[in-house]
Amino acid sequence: MVDPLSGALKIKKGEMWLNTFTPELTYMIRCNTDVTSLMSGTAIKAVVGYITDYVTKSGLSSYTTFDAVRQVFNRNSEMIGGSTDRQNTARCLMTKMVNTLTAKMEIGSPMASLYLLGNPDHYTSHKFILFYWKNYVREARSAWIDTENNTTESFNTKYKDAPDKVVLQKYDGTYIGISSVYDYIYHPTAYERMSLYDWICKAKKEKRSKEEQQEFDVHYDKDELESNAEDDDTDTEGEDEINFLGGGDSMDDDIEDEVGHQDLDSEDELNDYQIMYDEHESHEFLPEHPQYCTHKVTVVDEENAFVPNFVGGGLPRCDQGDREYYCSTMLALFKPWQCGKYLKLENES
Repeated sequence: MVDPLSGALKIKKGEMWLNTFTPELTYMIRCNTDVTSLMSGTAIKAVVGYITDYVTKSGLSSYTTFDAVRQVFNRNSEMIGGSTDRQNTARCLMTKMVNTLTAKMEIGSPMASLYLLGNPDHYTSHKFILFYWKNYVREARSAWIDTENNTTESFNTKYKDAPDKVVLQKYDGTYIGISSVYDYIYHPTAYERMSLYDWICKAKKEKRSKEEQQEFDVHYDKDELESNAEDDDTDTEGEDEINFLGGGDSMDDDIEDEVGHQDLDSEDELNDYQIMYDEHESHEFLPEHPQYCTHKVTVVDEENAFVPNFVGGGLPRCDQGDREYYCSTMLALFKPWQCGKYLKLENES
C-alpha cells in the first residue's frame, strides 16, 4: 500500500519467517531478496554503506587481532605448560589462532564465491598501468648534463629525483639489472618511431615460451655477440657510451642527420611519423637489453591499450615552474627517442 501522507510504499509481509520479499524477484533472481523501497537520499546512502561493508568485510583492527591471540593463550594455558612436544604445541596454538581470526573476519559469501569463480573484484571501463615517468625523463635529460657545471647529484637534488631502482635477476650464472627504462631505450627497431606514451599504453613484455626459447637458442651465438660488443668498445674507446646505442660512427651526427633536421610541421609528415608496425606481432629487443635472450615484446591495438597512471610526483606545468623541465618532459613523452640526444640539437634549449 501507499501512505497517502508521506507517499512511502509499504510492502506487505506475506511470510512470517522471511524478510520483506517479492515472489516475482525471487523467481527471476533465484534467491531470497530483502526488498525495501528507498525514497530518500539518506536511506539510499545508509543501505549502500551497509551492503558495501557487509560484502567486503574490511580487515580486523590491531586490537581485535591481539585480543583474539590473547584469548587463545588463556584458553590453552594447560597445553602451554604441559609435557607435550613444543613443536606440536606451537603448531596447535597457531592453528587455533588462525581459526579464531578467520571466524572474526566474517568474510562475506558474495566475496568468497566471487574469488572461487575467478571473477574480478572491481569493474572499470578501461585498464590502467602504473607509469613512473620521472625515471624516463631523468634518463633523457642525463645525456645533456654538463659534468663540469651540473653533476648528476645536483641534477637529482634540483628536481627531487631519487636514483633509479633496478631489479637484480640471475641469468646464465651472472646477475643483471632490470629496469623498465631499458625496455624503451632498447626497444625493437620495428617500434623506433613509437613515442614513450604509446609504448607505455600498448607495449607488453613477455617471456618466450619453451618452444620459442629453444628456437632462439639454436640461432643465437652468444660468443659472436660478445665479440662484436668488444670490437665496438675498442672502436669507440674514449667516447661517451650512451652515444653508441644506435651504432654508427658518431651518434651525434646520426641523430642530427636523421632526427634533428626532420621537418614535422606539416600534417602529412606528422601522420607519416605515427607508429608504423604490425600489431600483435612479437619482436626482439635490441641486443643491449639485459633480457634480450629471454624476453620479447608485443604491441596491442587501441582497443586493448592501457591508460597510464602517472605516479612518482605531479607532472610539470607549462604555466609555472621550470619551463625547461616541462619541455623536456613533454619531449620525452611524445617524441620517439633512445637517448636524450634524439630530443634536441646541441644548440637548442
